[in-house]
Amino acid sequence: MKKTAVWLLSIFFVADFVFADNSESTRALIEKVADMVKQDVQAQSHHGFTQAVTVTKMDGNGRVKKQEEKVFRTTWIMGKPYNELIRVASRDLTQKELSQESKRRADFEKAIYQKSKASGIQQELKEIRWWEIYDKYEFKTLPSQPGSSYVLSFQPKATTLPERNRLERVLNHLTGTVWVDEGFHVIRAEARLMAPVKFGLGVLGTIREAEIKYAQRQYGDMCLPESLTARWKANIALFRNDHQKMDVVWTDPYIREIHADAPTTPSPVVTKSSKR
Repeated sequence: MKKTAVWLLSIFFVADFVFADNSESTRALIEKVADMVKQDVQAQSHHGFTQAVTVTKMDGNGRVKKQEEKVFRTTWIMGKPYNELIRVASRDLTQKELSQESKRRADFEKAIYQKSKASGIQQELKEIRWWEIYDKYEFKTLPSQPGSSYVLSFQPKATTLPERNRLERVLNHLTGTVWVDEGFHVIRAEARLMAPVKFGLGVLGTIREAEIKYAQRQYGDMCLPESLTARWKANIALFRNDHQKMDVVWTDPYIREIHADAPTTPSPVVTKSSKR
């Protein structure tokens, strides 16, 4: 997944935890949703999936230049989830692709052994103090909709907001909507940039447009990821335009064998009818 995509997805999931509102009733609702998000994230850490990822590259007019389809399967290496590439465009991997995947896995294992320090987006995530960004957004409770007991919208406050790093600069321009069921599970969420975000006065790059849509599906008492669509337009160091769309679909969830670090034998999750 490209660096731009990693950036946008990290921003999106951070935003899901930073709701703020002056209304006591809305604040209480947000606290319940945040608690359930934490529970669902914990449950997800013990589950593997098949992930179908489609990346579409477009020109400045939105015409498709290239489309790439890959399928990954979760395995665990020393207790860490790893998405192993198993198919490309509905076919088995070529010898070259197998070699590249073997190197990617080796690099992943090396990083675990060496306990590499966080860098880039991971470091910026660590720099953020969650209690300091509760006040970034104006939050509103909207009328409920079919399948959603609560609908919440958010946008940045109309004031000067702190920007300690690139991630926080993007957060300051993010607006969106979250749909929540009666059990306080987030079942759908959407976010987009309200305005272009420049880095280094635009010399290092500019994210001109970005939009992310995410959905979860209920399995018993928990929600697991179902689909995600991310679209962005960016200028990279003034010289290159980056216009892409990424679609991810999660299927076949299975429970991890707690003591197994090798690829596990899937233990299918019993599906409960979704409340969506």
